[in-house]
Amino acid sequence: MDGTLTRILAVAAATLAMTATADAEQLRYSTFEPPNSSSTIEMERYFADIAEASGGSLTARIFPGGQLLGGPGTLKGVGDGVADGGFVPASFNQGELRNTNVVADMAFYVRDAFVAALASADTTLTDCPACLDEYATAKVVWLAGFAGDPWYLMCRDPIATTADLRGRKVRVQGGSPTRYVESFGGVAVQLRSTEIEPGLRAGQIDCAFASLSWMEDYQLYGTIGAVVDYPVGVFSGVGSYVFNSARFESLSEEHRKILVDAIPNSIVRGTQGYLDRVKVVREKAAQQNVSFWQPDEQFITLLETFRTDDMPRLIEDMKNRGATDPEKMIQTHLANIEKWRERVEAANGDLSGLLGTIADEIYGNR
Repeated sequence: MDGTLTRILAVAAATLAMTATADAEQLRYSTFEPPNSSSTIEMERYFADIAEASGGSLTARIFPGGQLLGGPGTLKGVGDGVADGGFVPASFNQGELRNTNVVADMAFYVRDAFVAALASADTTLTDCPACLDEYATAKVVWLAGFAGDPWYLMCRDPIATTADLRGRKVRVQGGSPTRYVESFGGVAVQLRSTEIEPGLRAGQIDCAFASLSWMEDYQLYGTIGAVVDYPVGVFSGVGSYVFNSARFESLSEEHRKILVDAIPNSIVRGTQGYLDRVKVVREKAAQQNVSFWQPDEQFITLLETFRTDDMPRLIEDMKNRGATDPEKMIQTHLANIEKWRERVEAANGDLSGLLGTIADEIYGNR
């Protein structure tokens, strides 16, 4: 009897396993960032949350380091189904994402990473139908992105005064950073994040306009000798949760809900991951004799003047690129930045209490 019962239970277990396998869904997620990067680590955590919430019926395999798709090709590759999801910074696809890049180019107007991430999601998902139309045309669903730590100016050679920056070739991505570099007499060079290290070594660039966390993500310690220790803004044009439209719609309602419900916590956790990595960077950089220059008054004055003077140029630039109504969108995004700034400051470092608000206001109707 015991042997018979054992066989019956074994057959039942095998049948259940076959059924679960048949019903299981696995997503392929592509990112050009390396496996140890802050963004890749957070996406691993996000998909682990998905697997747990779905009881293992929805999982994902991450392909880091551009194994499936390079940075600029991720938007099209996800839309074409090469991957089911991917990491899509808007500035890599300025032609296809004309309206979305209005938000991406406003890094100089937000200085807190959490505010940048939440205001970006709010503006894009609730206040910019033209942005969602752009993603729909690309055959993808954009559901938000976490934000990295603030941008800094990092150079190969020492810096003693603002005048030392004149003539230096500086890596940038996007229109506003280009104009900023030109405002202090630098020469802007458009390069992707993965090209910073070889660019510095080859002399293609002298400096990089980038997040401090990238020193760890892309192992820049050997090529960066000096950092201007003054944050200039936070890039918030990231698409961390971008999925092929047809694949997303093919999922069950329950699976789609699980994907969306996990996003608020992932935004906060992913953004915090970047900030935590900065602490590691500062410790390692000190050991590698990287100098952190406290900028002179001229540097700060030039930056504040740029923030004021660049707004008309930003509007004109976005009009020329084909954005629908950039002036209105800029004002909407500035209002969202202020709204989320007040909430983040009120949270006083503990954003767990904001998760419900994020879910209700940004994802309540999705």
